[in-house]
Amino acid sequence: MVKYCGRCGQVFKDGQKFCIRCGWSVEEKEILTPEKPFEIKQGPDRGHKGLLILLLFTVLTLATAVFLSTETGDRFKENVQRQWEEIVHKE
Repeated sequence: MVKYCGRCGQVFKDGQKFCIRCGWSVEEKEILTPEKPFEIKQGPDRGHKGLLILLLFTVLTLATAVFLSTETGDRFKENVQRQWEEIVHKE
């Protein structure tokens, strides 16, 4: 009897433990047979999560750059530099 991957529909060979196309485990997952036809299974809808993360990273980077270019940012940099020198001179 011919067996098919439950994820991508690839034909399994005898003794095969994983799908050579998508890595689906033959033993743990559903195996399709001609009586049980292949249906495309879609993963959960992730929307635009990656785009949102990229946008957030960009905004934070720009906000940091703007902060460091202001007078307050200059004082912050001076304080960090002073603290770093104190740490280095203690050792």
